[in-house]
Amino acid sequence: MSGQTNSPCQVNLGPPEFIFDSRVVQNGANTIYEAKKAYDTTPANIAAGRTYKFKTDFERMQYKLGLYGRTSTGNA
Repeated sequence: MSGQTNSPCQVNLGPPEFIFDSRVVQNGANTIYEAKKAYDTTPANIAAGRTYKFKTDFERMQYKLGLYGRTSTGNA
């Protein structure tokens, strides 16, 4: 038939989304990452030399998961 081609459709989906354990756990980790990033980049905190201090190792690991999730999908 006219108008048809035999070439396959090519779709670039990009890298797969990183999800640790479940989407809920990853969203929590992403939230911790974004909160630390926002705190550390606030002009008043930069001027005073303050950086966010994690309260627990669990929170620190959530930050790491959030960081990995953001950088693995190109959203960092």
